[in-house]
Amino acid sequence: MNLTKICKSAKKSANDLASLSNSKRNKILEDLSKNLEKRKEEIFYANTKDLNKNKSLSKELKDRLIINEQKLKDIIKSIRNVKKLNDPLSGSEEYLRKDGLKIIKKVIPIGVICAIYESRPNVTIDITSLCIKSGNVAILRGGRESLNTNSTLINLSLIHISEPTRQAEISYAVFCLK
Repeated sequence: MNLTKICKSAKKSANDLASLSNSKRNKILEDLSKNLEKRKEEIFYANTKDLNKNKSLSKELKDRLIINEQKLKDIIKSIRNVKKLNDPLSGSEEYLRKDGLKIIKKVIPIGVICAIYESRPNVTIDITSLCIKSGNVAILRGGRESLNTNSTLINLSLIHISEPTRQAEISYAVFCLK
């Protein structure tokens, strides 16, 4: 998919995601955390491929790239912590001006958020979960050193989000630039 198609698809998906209730967005997040736990061997395999491909990285960069059992538990915990946050889209204010004009200030999603970041696979899920919670779509580009891991994390997110039961609600919430 080229960049123009990704952006057009993201815009369409943004409208779908923004219309979901907080409980539906929370359900997506909870199911995503369960999916990552259930399919952790795929994540570890992809991460091993990245580590084997990047043996010359410094110890600090490798530490950022590694996803082991504990880091995956931390990622899943962070998704569940985001789920517990108050609905960021529930706020609104109303007031009446002296001239009779009623002003309504309503919180709405930005729509599409693009993030380019270094090779830290946990950031892929952090951005994904924050965007889902806030009703936004993410276009992500992580560092090339973590391409396999990030692609796997995003594909697992998409598999979950585009399950047949959710197909009518939302097509995609995350897009990956390679």
